[in-house]
Amino acid sequence: PTAASLTDASEAAVLARARATLVAEARAGILDHAASKKNEDEPVKNSLPAVCGEASHPEKIGGWCYGACDPGYTADGHNCRTTCSGNFSHNGNLMCGKDAGAILSATLSMVFAGIDAVFTAASVIADIKSKPDSTTVLAAGLTTTINSLIDFGKTFAHPTCPVDTTLHAR
Repeated sequence: PTAASLTDASEAAVLARARATLVAEARAGILDHAASKKNEDEPVKNSLPAVCGEASHPEKIGGWCYGACDPGYTADGHNCRTTCSGNFSHNGNLMCGKDAGAILSATLSMVFAGIDAVFTAASVIADIKSKPDSTTVLAAGLTTTINSLIDFGKTFAHPTCPVDTTLHAR
């Protein structure tokens, strides 16, 4: 036998052992780290895609298996979101409301209160810069800024839904 054929045979044996090891590890679930590099269109070489067959995690998204959402929640990618229902049945993506007008009103209130807070802070900073030694201007500015931020926070205070509104991992 030539040196080249021995090398080819050695490489073939190493590859066969590596394949057998990879298959055994994949079956044991050890290749989870490869899931972050998986692409459905271009699978990672020497890896096996996840197979979702268990009743507790039947849905496959990318390389991961996910469980069903609890009652009152709807699947949203990797998470479960509250299902808009009852008095707050209109879905506004990030919040539930009585109707589209209520969602729009709440969103605009939040945006304009944020803009107002930015302008208030800018005005206070300009006043402080114009009179840097005045403690009265500093105190008044601090009070104005705090009140502006409180008003901004109030725009996010709405009645809570009867169902827990937190975002749950699936």
